[in-house]
Amino acid sequence: MAKSLKLSFFPLKIITIFNFLFPIIFLFTSIYLPQSEAASNNEINTKNSNGDCCQNEKNSLQILVLFDISQEDFDYFKNQQKRIEKVLRHINLITKESSSNFYGLIAFHRSPVVLNPINSLESSNVDKVIEQIHSLRPRRHLETSPAKALLIGTQLFSENSNNSKNIILLVHNGENTDMVNESIEAITKLSSKNVSVFAIAGESINEKTLLSYTNEEKGRILSGQKSENLFISTLDKAKNKFGEVLLKELNFNVNLNQKINNTSENSHSDFECKNGSEVGVFMILNLEGYRGI
Repeated sequence: MAKSLKLSFFPLKIITIFNFLFPIIFLFTSIYLPQSEAASNNEINTKNSNGDCCQNEKNSLQILVLFDISQEDFDYFKNQQKRIEKVLRHINLITKESSSNFYGLIAFHRSPVVLNPINSLESSNVDKVIEQIHSLRPRRHLETSPAKALLIGTQLFSENSNNSKNIILLVHNGENTDMVNESIEAITKLSSKNVSVFAIAGESINEKTLLSYTNEEKGRILSGQKSENLFISTLDKAKNKFGEVLLKELNFNVNLNQKINNTSENSHSDFECKNGSEVGVFMILNLEGYRGI
């Protein structure tokens, strides 16, 4: 009888111990495993100091179009729409492989109206923004305020990315009714946010006003056919930081003054990437002579 009681007591003891340990084991696995998985993913997506090749997040280019709709001349208005479309397509063409582009649109006269925020679902679609630009119609207004539009525009740029480049394309001829203090406030805000402003204007412009927005750089003003080459060259230089980042990702040290040896001397040297990964090759083209606008 005592023997049977001992046998029946043994399974109960095991069950009691299991019931005590199960919650502890479950808690451990629910906390440790997700953390180790996240750490593993982070290790894969981050380039370490040993030079391992891995996948890195693209740089972000945020482009905001500020379009002045106060012009009465319909032909001039249509030409402005065509100019800004060609500028946007040029930007999209030369940066689509090196950056993630986001586009926004603000129409303004006396007051600005946000038609497409940079963080909207369609902000990465350049065709959608161009379609919105061509849907704009001129509205006669005695007052027009690019300063107010610039202030609203700077608030739309995201500040959560260190690899972000912010550009404003101001479609405006420089004639406005802003007070001096309003213009100064807008210029100060642009400088503090590190925003580059480029102006798309017609043949007849108020250059002094536009230069105050473009950091006194004439190359940032598109005012006619003669200014096309310089404008495109200046615009491309504003985005050159993406080429520099790509070089850093591949761990190359570039010395422009270094003498290049004969390639035959290095024909048998091998460049290997750790873990057997493939190495991507990219080219940086000088588009200074490009006449696309």
